[in-house]
Amino acid sequence: MDKNKIHINQDLCTGCGTCSAIAPDCFRLNDDFKVEVLENANCDEEAVKMAEESCPSGAISIH
Repeated sequence: MDKNKIHINQDLCTGCGTCSAIAPDCFRLNDDFKVEVLENANCDEEAVKMAEESCPSGAISIH
């Protein structure tokens, strides 16, 4: 999946880490405990969709 299609709303992110547990090749928590897409991410589409659906704050969206 093209990482440019993944949008993270930093204001909504609570830093729970669910997304990085589901898709560790795509997401990580930064120093502020907010999720971000890895620079050279290899994002599996199915894992990203699962992370989006599992995000308790709705901070991840796919466009």
